[in-house]
Amino acid sequence: MSVPTRLALPRFEEPEPAGGIPVVASLVPVGIALGAWALTRSPYALLFALASPVAAAGSLLDGRIRRRRERRRRLESLRTRLARLRAEVDAAHRAERDAIERSAIDPTRAAEGAVPPTADTLRWGSGVVASSLRLDQPDEDPPPELADEVAQLTEHAGALRAPLVTPAARSIAIEGPAVLARAAARYLAVQWCLQDAEL
Repeated sequence: MSVPTRLALPRFEEPEPAGGIPVVASLVPVGIALGAWALTRSPYALLFALASPVAAAGSLLDGRIRRRRERRRRLESLRTRLARLRAEVDAAHRAERDAIERSAIDPTRAAEGAVPPTADTLRWGSGVVASSLRLDQPDEDPPPELADEVAQLTEHAGALRAPLVTPAARSIAIEGPAVLARAAARYLAVQWCLQDAEL
C-alpha cells in the first residue's frame, strides 16, 4: 500500500449574500397608488401603497433566511468532509507506521520469527514522530464555527505515534544512567545480532 504524502483540506464557500430591497420596484407601486388616491380619494388606494414596502421587506427577510439555511447546510457538508478526511489521515498514518515497523526489528517479537527481511534500522523505543503527510490548506480561512476542528485535524496530520528508529550504524553512543544505558545497549545489541551485523 502506498503512503499518501499530501491530502487537501476541503474548501468552504460562503453563500451569496442576500439581495437588498429593490427600491425602484418598491416605489413604482407606491407612486401608482398615490396617483390613484389623488384621483379617487379612496382609502383602499393607500392600502395598495402600503402593500408594496411590506412585500419588499418580506422578500428581504426571506432571502436572509434562505442564506442562513444554505450556510448551515454547507457547514454540515464541510463537517462531513472533515470527518472523511480524518479517516484518510488515520489510514495514511497506519500505512506510514507499518512502513516504519517493516524497516526495524522488534526484539520483543523476534522469538516469534517476526524479523522483517528488509530491516535496516535499529528500534530504540516508541513515541510521537513527525509524519511525512501534509495537508494542503485552501486559500480561504475556515468558517469560525469549524476553525478549531480544522486546526486540530491539521495538527493531528502532522504527527503520529510510531517506533523510534535510527540507522544501523557500526557504533552508537548511549548516554544516561548506567542501569538504563546498559539496558538500552542490550536492546540494540539484540537487534544487531538479528540483522547479522558486525558487533
